[in-house]
Amino acid sequence: MHPEVHRLFGERVAEIAVRDPDAIVVYEVPLLVEAGRAYDWDHVVVAEAPAEQRVRRMVELRGMSEADARGRIANQAGDEERRAIADTVIDTSGSEAHTIGQTDALWRRLTGG
Repeated sequence: MHPEVHRLFGERVAEIAVRDPDAIVVYEVPLLVEAGRAYDWDHVVVAEAPAEQRVRRMVELRGMSEADARGRIANQAGDEERRAIADTVIDTSGSEAHTIGQTDALWRRLTGG
């Protein structure tokens, strides 16, 4: 499925570029490292929190069992692998306001505003 998603994404980006060559396209790819594909991104942002906090969130917010949450994390790329491809790391371990503040600061940096 990844090649088709990649193809469709490329089509949409080309359409956007025709309408607005200066447009910023944000593409959320939850398993970018795991996909093992080389993409030509201008800027890669990784959002992270400690593993124990991610487990707690999956249990509390998604209703997963702790075992399932731990299994999912174990099957994902590690923090170091994700950081290795990141231009920016957003720390999501604090409050929502803290995460939004980091995201807003990054947006201002990227857009010059």
